[in-house]
Amino acid sequence: MDKIMIDIETLDTRPTSVILSLGAVVFDETELGRTFHRRIDIDSCLRLNMTVSGSTIAWWMEQPDVARKLFQTQGTHITNVLDAFTRAFDWEKIKEVWANGTDFDLVILRNAFERTGIRCPWAYYKGRDYRTVRKLFPQAVLNECSVEPRIKHDAFEDATSQALTLQRLLQYMTKER
Repeated sequence: MDKIMIDIETLDTRPTSVILSLGAVVFDETELGRTFHRRIDIDSCLRLNMTVSGSTIAWWMEQPDVARKLFQTQGTHITNVLDAFTRAFDWEKIKEVWANGTDFDLVILRNAFERTGIRCPWAYYKGRDYRTVRKLFPQAVLNECSVEPRIKHDAFEDATSQALTLQRLLQYMTKER
């Protein structure tokens, strides 16, 4: 498997944002593989001068209880999470690093890697934008291919549903040729 879908939950929309959780799943055109999901300690991010915005906190307060559950458990220090994340996958085999916006998830993660002194495990040119691919399809096709997460705004559930939807969209493209 040579692709990975990454999703994060944050407390800001800037590249310097505090990261609440990190979810990822390796996949190819037909299967899902190894997964990763960790909750991150907010204070460990704040000690690295990562940022929080009032508007994002207000947004979180409007989300369903099931999504806000991630605030109820103690996370792991961000350095330990990023170290575990780099060790969880064979990054030499990963050719594409997907996220719902290369200018959001991947930028925030790169910033976190820099702040912790851990080398980002993927090269910049491997980044792929799931959001852009979705926009290439008519709404009817997107509705047919979309897989909704069991819990919205859960990094692991979002990464998994995005990978499954991307698989279906790619299969749809090859079927239509």
